[in-house]
Amino acid sequence: MDFVFTLSLPPAAADDIIRQHKAACLRITALLVCKDLLWIGTSAGVILTVPVVKITSTTTRGSLTVPTVTGKKITAPVLYLILFYVYDPILD
Repeated sequence: MDFVFTLSLPPAAADDIIRQHKAACLRITALLVCKDLLWIGTSAGVILTVPVVKITSTTTRGSLTVPTVTGKKITAPVLYLILFYVYDPILD
């Protein structure tokens, strides 16, 4: 999957920062998989989430679809992503 292309079409609020951060300098700086989502942090301060595609023994190439990528902009490069789990006995 070409994430640089995805980053060239960010939410409107992140457009200026992405333009300032040259594509040659753009790096994936953090990865996390949680609850069927792949979280990708970048050096430009953009966090992308991509649904994890479930592949089984009956999956064929034609049955796979391109996942929808969503993004969020923060003010600094993403250095790490951390998962916090809060136990709630009412929900479990």
